[in-house]
Amino acid sequence: MTSDTPTSLDDLLRQREAHLGKALSIAHGKPLHITHGRMQYLYAADGTRYLDLVNNVCHVGHSNPRVVEAGQRQMALLNTNTRYVYDGLTKYLARLAATLPETSQRRLPSQLRQRGQRARGKDSTRTYGCARHGGC
Repeated sequence: MTSDTPTSLDDLLRQREAHLGKALSIAHGKPLHITHGRMQYLYAADGTRYLDLVNNVCHVGHSNPRVVEAGQRQMALLNTNTRYVYDGLTKYLARLAATLPETSQRRLPSQLRQRGQRARGKDSTRTYGCARHGGC
């Protein structure tokens, strides 16, 4: 969303409180008023540039031309999730599994989770039925 007149941080915080639940809290002390991102950086309303190591874009960046183009191609075809069966998902999983040693493609998501836990020194797995961001 763009506008000629930027919204103040105070106004954004009031709107955020009015429309978002408490579960979607701000994860750092002083709220950052981010206006845009480019590659590995986020830019604040005051012009400060931040290296983005928090969002899920660290490995490809914000507005990476190749990722934007691939996303546009995919969304023009189909924009869904894993609740449905479609070629793109299974092809992606096969390509991902091929990059991992000794991985059974049938159990890829749980194996990836377990590998991540082992790498962090965790020795148990817990799952919560309604913990996922879409609810139950």
